[in-house]
Amino acid sequence: MIKRVFVTSMIVILALGAVGWKYQQYITNPWTRDGQIRAQVVQVTPRITGPIIAVHIIDNSEVKAGQALFEVDPRTYQAALEKATASLAQAETLLQRTLDEAHRGHSLARRQPGAISK
Repeated sequence: MIKRVFVTSMIVILALGAVGWKYQQYITNPWTRDGQIRAQVVQVTPRITGPIIAVHIIDNSEVKAGQALFEVDPRTYQAALEKATASLAQAETLLQRTLDEAHRGHSLARRQPGAISK
């Protein structure tokens, strides 16, 4: 009698485990009448921050590697580029002025050795 109850309870436990396993498989990979559905959904974010002025995709659509997905407002980065360009021009001007002064001082030192104080 105890053996029969043990065997029956083991069969019930195994059946419940199999049903649970199959249900979990169905949840992760659902089946339809026509076939199995398996989707890869990936969260996509832009590499840079800023206001997005255009989205070139539709939700849940397939995209290819290298395809433009977003268009970020370039005004923020354009202003930063212009500021950096102005700083570069200023630094180049300062460099040229310093080189000119060094060249002038070197020439003057060759002509008149005591003309430049140390």
